[in-house]
Amino acid sequence: MAYSRRQLQKRRDDLEAGEAPPAAFAEMHDERVALVANALVPLRSADQAVEHIGRLWKEAQDKFLAIGRYLVEARRRFPKAYEREVVDRLPFGRQVAYQLATVARAVDAGTFQSGELPRTYSAAYLLTTLADEELDQARLKGLVHPDVRRREIEAFKKTLEQQRQEALGRRTLLLQQQATLKARIQKLADAMEQAIAELKYVEKELER
Repeated sequence: MAYSRRQLQKRRDDLEAGEAPPAAFAEMHDERVALVANALVPLRSADQAVEHIGRLWKEAQDKFLAIGRYLVEARRRFPKAYEREVVDRLPFGRQVAYQLATVARAVDAGTFQSGELPRTYSAAYLLTTLADEELDQARLKGLVHPDVRRREIEAFKKTLEQQRQEALGRRTLLLQQQATLKARIQKLADAMEQAIAELKYVEKELER
């Protein structure tokens, strides 16, 4: 909702008279600030165009990182209600939420150095899936920087996979994958068993 200068002044007068809640005025102020910040201005040169676009692009990067941090904090504060009462009500899916939170954790853990984080969360997330030594290789190849594209990282990961297959051989790789999957299945089975035990406890409590 946009406000005219007269409406804004009236809301200020109401606020000073105690007739408008502070939150209402703060909301108007924030909205007007956002509108001004995102308003198009006449371009006088190509350099000015690059400057404005670069600023907005940087803001987009800051916002996806902030969203990821909010997700991490929400999971910490509301672990039981996180999936149902937070993630399921967001304007994006669980996969995006997971990727944003993963990037935020990696940044706060120091995985990325200052100025390295890609400007798109999907590219940043792909970098977080690399092992430490693979990330070092990506740095040597110039793939860890703000302007890197997702497809460049995907191509790099594909090359790594091909190199692994050549080094280990197809059968050895499959045996490793088999062991990894069995361990994952066992971990899930243990988690399910624990969840079932907790459910039975809750149900007994409800019967009392």
